[in-house]
Amino acid sequence: MRIGADLFPEHPYHVSLKMCLQCAYRFLEERAQADRLSHFVFERRGLKEDRELELEFLRIVSGQNDFGRHFAGFRLVFADKKINSTGLQIADLVARPTGVHAMRPGQRNRAFAAFRSKFIGIPASGYGNRGIHVMKKRKASDSSKA
Repeated sequence: MRIGADLFPEHPYHVSLKMCLQCAYRFLEERAQADRLSHFVFERRGLKEDRELELEFLRIVSGQNDFGRHFAGFRLVFADKKINSTGLQIADLVARPTGVHAMRPGQRNRAFAAFRSKFIGIPASGYGNRGIHVMKKRKASDSSKA
C-alpha cells in the first residue's frame, strides 16, 4: 500500500507527534498534572530530522495544537540508540504488533494480545480499539469538502 501526500498533507511524524502530545496532555490534565515537568524522549535519527522534530515539538507545545493551549511542562529529550533505554525498547516492542493489529485486525496477533489489556483504563474484556488512532484515507467525494 502506498501512502500518498493526500493522506498526510503534513509530515506523518508531525501528525503522530501532535496526536501523542495532545493525548499525553489530556491524560495529565485529567490527573491535575498537566503543568508538572514531563520529559518526552525521542531516539536520535540524524541532525536534520532531529532539528525538524524539535521545531515541531516546540510549535505544538507553544500552543499550536487542537486545544490552543501551552503545554508548559513538556520537555524534549533526544537519546542515542546506544543508551539502550528501557522506554525506547518497550516502544519498539509494542509498535509493530500494534501496527499489524490496525492494518490487519482479523490476523492472529499473539504479541498484541499480550499487552492490549495494558491500555490505560480499559479492561481486557472491553478493549475494542480505544487508545489507537488510525488515519484513514479520504474518499474522493470527501476530499472536495475539505
